[in-house]
Amino acid sequence: MPKDSLVNVIVTGANSGVGFGISQRILSQVSSQRATDVGGDGNHTSDDSISPFLHQARRRGLRLILACRSQLRAEGAIKVLQREYLDAHARTESSSTHITLQYEHCDLSSVQSSRAFAERIKSNYTSIASLICNAGGGTFSGIDWVGATVQMLSHPLAAVTYPTYKLQSHGATSSDNLGWVFQMNIFGHFIIARELTALLEAESRTQPTSILWMSSLEASKCAYDLEGDFDMQRHAYSYEASKYLTEALAIGLDEELRASHSSTRSVIVHPGVVWSSIFYEHLGVLLDLLMALAFYMARWCGSPHHCISAFLGALSTTHVLLNLDHITAQPARYASCCDRWGHPYVVTQPSVVAQEGDLYEMVNLLLKPWLVALRIGYVPEHFSSPLLQLAERDGGATFVLVECPSGTGQIMSKLAAGEIDISIALTESLLAGRVRGNTTFELIGTYIESPLNWAVITAADSPYSSLSQLQGTTFGISRAGSGSQVMANVMALEKKWSEKPDFAIQGTFEALRGSVNDGSTSAFMWEWFTTLPYVKSGEVKFVGNQLTPWPSWSIVAGVHVDHTQATAFLDALDDAVRLFDKGRSDGSAVQYVHDTFGYDKDDVHKWLDGVTYSQNHLRVVSKSVVENTLNTLVDANVIEKQAEWDIASHVNTNVAKLE
Repeated sequence: MPKDSLVNVIVTGANSGVGFGISQRILSQVSSQRATDVGGDGNHTSDDSISPFLHQARRRGLRLILACRSQLRAEGAIKVLQREYLDAHARTESSSTHITLQYEHCDLSSVQSSRAFAERIKSNYTSIASLICNAGGGTFSGIDWVGATVQMLSHPLAAVTYPTYKLQSHGATSSDNLGWVFQMNIFGHFIIARELTALLEAESRTQPTSILWMSSLEASKCAYDLEGDFDMQRHAYSYEASKYLTEALAIGLDEELRASHSSTRSVIVHPGVVWSSIFYEHLGVLLDLLMALAFYMARWCGSPHHCISAFLGALSTTHVLLNLDHITAQPARYASCCDRWGHPYVVTQPSVVAQEGDLYEMVNLLLKPWLVALRIGYVPEHFSSPLLQLAERDGGATFVLVECPSGTGQIMSKLAAGEIDISIALTESLLAGRVRGNTTFELIGTYIESPLNWAVITAADSPYSSLSQLQGTTFGISRAGSGSQVMANVMALEKKWSEKPDFAIQGTFEALRGSVNDGSTSAFMWEWFTTLPYVKSGEVKFVGNQLTPWPSWSIVAGVHVDHTQATAFLDALDDAVRLFDKGRSDGSAVQYVHDTFGYDKDDVHKWLDGVTYSQNHLRVVSKSVVENTLNTLVDANVIEKQAEWDIASHVNTNVAKLE
């Protein structure tokens, strides 16, 4: 899709209800010669006062992006909009504004879908003028008919404006194990808003930009418990509370944007009372029509809130969109209203959370573990198979992979630089790195508890045929402090060599192979199975091996990583490891390694026979393993002995259990 100069507006849930009304109203304003929604009362013409948005849209053209779950319904809505607005205006008026209607899939109840939507927008477009967060839903389960009767008889106007008889179920969760209403009405939008900030800023160089949050007349705290039930899984009035929290986030985000001198505004709007299909399944045709009649009666009795039509209810949204340069800074919401004859106007109302300014910071802190995907450093080798399978299922929703082909030395450098958050790396090198002063990471788990089989490799035509011949020679290593260096020292200790090896840094596995073949190094050490194909091809040869005297692979996290986020990742990885282990019996594990890395199946079988993933939960670190590894590294002259090892200092006990 070409990146053009069109003004882009995103409307979530645009295929029906208020979202469709917003789409209709935007098109009517841009395509018509008279823009009725510009001005203080929503009925001003554009002849003497045109908004920055209309100016840009009419000059550059408009792309209206309908972000919806259902492609079929979205395409149906696009056909109606095309027929009723674009084609009709093309026949009757001389407007030359170029308008494009575009569908984009977005399921707000999925973190993965919300992030994928944002990524597509960032890939396909260079700027966004407005993100209209309209889509939402509730877990409505029926009507309390006794309560409805009582409220209708005692307070009839309130009964059709602020009904207390709608029943809602609780306990519904999303695929991310968050409250479904919370994720649909708040969190999905919050992810997208965060991800698209840069595109909003890009458009703000030419006009004010906006994030518009759809609230409700019914927005209410309803005993919302931020600490005990922040995602509203157990809340009896989750819909009303979600709109309350929407207002809190909108206000807090606006304050944050203003503090950073951004030209993007975060504004609350609501449509008043609109006749929609949200309760149709609980009412049926007759009662649904009676509800509409009750709405009209309320309007005729003087209620300003009963817009009834989604097109009229959308006025507050288009009014703010077209008048952003006149929106005040005070915490407020813009409401659609109309008189008894159906003439619409906009009023400013105080937000229901105007007195709770710290709520945004508190919720932002709680949402932090889900807002940013973890960066997982990994070595692209066979032992990472469970991680790779998990990444395929996750689809980037909670983490992204960062290749570290040079191994543990590269991983520690990236952890120190803050370029990755969590990684699987060699136990000995991690502990040596920490003792030497790299305390930017901590152990949070054990990945593989069996030893690693380090092969000692030389050139295929080298004169070396035994390990003893390599005493005092130059070993190639990937990086200083890497496993290839540490294990060469451990091997020299166990073989009781009188002459210790020298080292030459080569970087990559490919460079290490090249160094033994050009004679700049005598040998290097690398994992046996990874090297086997190059031995079979005749490029290099084995002259021996060395097993680690400790569990080979540990899991570490940067000290900056939120422990709840790290815990959630390790729990998911633990499940992936168990699933991979089950695949040993049916051959799927062998097949996966073969398909992914191209290894011979017989060799994969042999590797699997010798490897044991952690039999405890991954979030367990053995105190004796850490202590024994440190002592061995001292004996191998890799690190210096401390008076007493503080084992707990190397482990993040908020994530891992130290046994």
